[in-house]
Amino acid sequence: MKTHLHKTRRLALVVLAFVLASCSVTEQQGGTAADLEADDENSVARRVDDSLNPSTPAEVLVKLAGDKDVYVRINVALNPSTPQEALAKLANDKTARVRQAVALNPSTPAEVLAKLADDKFFQVRQAVANNPSTPQEALAKLASDQNSVVRRAVANNPSTPPEALALLANDADYDVRWSVVYNPSAPPEALIILANDDSKHVRMAVANNPSTPQEVLAKLANDEDADLRRAVANNPSTPQEALAKLASDKNADLRRAVAENPSTPVEALAKLASDKNADVRDSVAENPSTPQEVLAKLANDEDAEVRDGVAYNPSTPQEVLAKLANDDDMWVRKAVAANPSTPVEVLAKLANDENPDVRWRVALNPSAPPEALIILANDDSKHVRMAVAANPSTPQEALAKLASDKNADMRDSVALNPSTPQEALAKLANDENPDVRDSVAENPSTPQEALAKLANDDDMWVRKVVAANPSPPQEALAKLANDDDMWVRKVVAANPSTPQEVLAKLASDVDADLRWRVALNPSTPQEVLAKLASDENPDVRNAARR
Repeated sequence: MKTHLHKTRRLALVVLAFVLASCSVTEQQGGTAADLEADDENSVARRVDDSLNPSTPAEVLVKLAGDKDVYVRINVALNPSTPQEALAKLANDKTARVRQAVALNPSTPAEVLAKLADDKFFQVRQAVANNPSTPQEALAKLASDQNSVVRRAVANNPSTPPEALALLANDADYDVRWSVVYNPSAPPEALIILANDDSKHVRMAVANNPSTPQEVLAKLANDEDADLRRAVANNPSTPQEALAKLASDKNADLRRAVAENPSTPVEALAKLASDKNADVRDSVAENPSTPQEVLAKLANDEDAEVRDGVAYNPSTPQEVLAKLANDDDMWVRKAVAANPSTPVEVLAKLANDENPDVRWRVALNPSAPPEALIILANDDSKHVRMAVAANPSTPQEALAKLASDKNADMRDSVALNPSTPQEALAKLANDENPDVRDSVAENPSTPQEALAKLANDDDMWVRKVVAANPSPPQEALAKLANDDDMWVRKVVAANPSTPQEVLAKLASDVDADLRWRVALNPSTPQEVLAKLASDENPDVRNAARR
């Protein structure tokens, strides 16, 4: 129990350090480490556990709000289940860290947060400013706080009223203004102000923001800074006339950004399809908004990377993909083979391509026709056959054949495929390789007779996977609940399909971690949970009270 107490204290300290990392308040604390050591260890451990647990009854949390130990009070102040009257009481705590924890709690009443907005310690006011439940009047007041850290928190809070964000758009602190830009509630007038900011980084943030008004983006498109114009070119909210203008920019990287933007008008994309820079043309080729006639033109581009982009584009017309399937460049043919829009007759042809990487892409394509996959199931390349074995579209007769492959990795892929016929899975349940049997145990299509057999497997990992399967026979789970291996029993305890009588038996297991898993199992009956709520282990008790 002493070990548990030390672990509990460390957990409370970790929570405290995370929440109060920036706090440097020096004042009288409600309890010290020495006080904690002096307390009865069982009592302290229970109080700390209960103060952290959202399932702790309200009356217990109210009582703990008056605990002499500061860490207990901090945990209660952070607990989302703490009653509002207890939070109101803790808001008057003499320890600033307790008040800060109250200010962070989204369950704290609005009137309490409004009061804490006047706290003398900026860390408490910062916590109020971060809280999404803080009333708008309090946030508006904190927008004028003398401490920039507090104002920055207000600028980040999506609950901050628009007029306060407009005020903060003129703040002297760069970080405050930058935070306003990324606030989803920032009003257009604030973004208009920030578009003229002295800081390039603030203006860049405005240019990147999809909520920025179109007239502001149009203005920024004329900025002398190329990086800022490129940010505008990347923004999907940029008006089409601005994108059309940027398509003629002298900066190639900027034109490429325009070519990638799905909002770019088709006339601009058509113009960029003739750009002297191959990277720009490649971006046009990959853009799903590019018109089909432009893609057809780019399919004849002298640069293989551009043709490759066309071959990958799901908007490319089928006749163009059929043409590119004959391309001299292997990468172009690979892209056609991977494209889900490629017609089945083209995929069937590519299944006989001389390059194994092209055939491998066909084998992976969910649109590949059955006849192509049957051909590829006999491919000389192991990687091609492996892809066929993993493809859920592969016909059952091909999977049945691959289930007898001499390569264990191949049989393992078949064993994992949910389309594998049950008779093949039953056969693979006897495979000499434990990894294959493990995959059969994991497959949701495996017949129950095979799972029952695998529940007796010599390999612990196989039995463990059976125990985790959502649909094994209940008698198999009952048997595995008595497995010699503790981890197998733990997996049974966590499986929602485990029969209630088995869970009731496992609730008395000597292993606390196993009982904890029973307590978390949604299928555990209420009477078993009631018993576990009094378990000697606090983690088990807390899980049972969920």
